[in-house]
Amino acid sequence: MTDKYHIPAGTKIGSVELAVNDLELMTDFYTSLLGLNLIKQNNKSYSLGASGIDKELLILNERKDLKAPAANAPGLFHFALFVPSRNELAKILINLYRRNVNFDGFANHGVSEAIYLKDPEGNGIEIYSDTQSESWIWNGDKIQMVTEPLNIDSLLSIITSNEKLDGFPPETRIGHIHLKVSSIDKAKKFYNESAGFKITQSDYPGALFFAAGNYHHHIGANTWISKNAPACDTDTLGLQKFSVVLPDLLSLKEISFRLLKDGRPVISQTDSSFITSDLDGIKIEFKTNPL
Repeated sequence: MTDKYHIPAGTKIGSVELAVNDLELMTDFYTSLLGLNLIKQNNKSYSLGASGIDKELLILNERKDLKAPAANAPGLFHFALFVPSRNELAKILINLYRRNVNFDGFANHGVSEAIYLKDPEGNGIEIYSDTQSESWIWNGDKIQMVTEPLNIDSLLSIITSNEKLDGFPPETRIGHIHLKVSSIDKAKKFYNESAGFKITQSDYPGALFFAAGNYHHHIGANTWISKNAPACDTDTLGLQKFSVVLPDLLSLKEISFRLLKDGRPVISQTDSSFITSDLDGIKIEFKTNPL
């Protein structure tokens, strides 16, 4: 494409939808251990969110008929729950310690501090808070990100003994999603050239990071174990789709036109949303919140 399109700066990741084998086990993990709330229940589909609001962040659909995807298949690397402050991240970390949750790791990325873990069916989870955006280092349109040890003692030291420690705050959202892809070039073609997310970080070998506006990233893509893998099998457990929420209907129509022009399928659509797939077959719902 010759025109340089940028997806609107107000664009966010909306929700993540997973196909799960054991709905009760997974729901118990995300509510009793992780601290999300069950906000909607419909037969074999449960919606989870943060305290005090009914916004869906995670949707679990029971599919006992499906098998687990191959380890190297394109799909979910992790989804990331953003919390609004370092204090909230510290409270969540203490809760997880008290509940004997197994951690995959911890990291200071410069732009954020993060906790990593997996759910009982192997889906990757990140919980993070951003550092002050004024401290982020930009080199032109690229942001400096690092992977360094998290100072856990410093993080926990900000919690007072009488502080309430339960649940995710109402401001919690899906801050970003990180995908396993078969090709960095394919990811760039779809998320940057077609969908209009800016490339904000390209220094990590085998990975690219994309964002709307001046955020560090809304979408990550890597080929660390999935390079040259065949397109994802949609009839497997794990990521079914994730949503991208645009600020208005005009923006939604514009991106729909661009993706159709580039040959991407419209799998389904309504007046305020449509579902398509990237070049690895990962489903994305582009939507806007109706008035």
